[in-house]
Amino acid sequence: HNKENSIYIKTTKLLSTHKEGIITGYYTGIDARKLGYDYLVITLIKSRYGKEHYDNLARDLSRLPGVWGVYFVLGNIDFIVMARFKDRDDFMQNYLNKITTIKNIQSSNTHIILSIAKENFYEVF
Repeated sequence: HNKENSIYIKTTKLLSTHKEGIITGYYTGIDARKLGYDYLVITLIKSRYGKEHYDNLARDLSRLPGVWGVYFVLGNIDFIVMARFKDRDDFMQNYLNKITTIKNIQSSNTHIILSIAKENFYEVF
């Protein structure tokens, strides 16, 4: 009987976290490297000043092929962009050549990841 109450309580709590928007979905962990996406880049971007520039740039960066993360940040830069590609050619054609044509970018600095010491988005919680 205690066990049933415990399961009931846990189920009720789980359902309430859905209702409150704390749990927004369930996701599958995918090893992108095993799918051939071995070329990981991080780009630091300085934007032109102004909310309209930030909003437009965030939208444009989000639409680039290979981009999976666009973060608006405080500090010396305005955006951090995370992207994955199959190889150098894929990166050059689908990202680097396109990012240089986007309006509202004042400057950018792209870093190519050589190796990953840790990458586990689900461990935090």
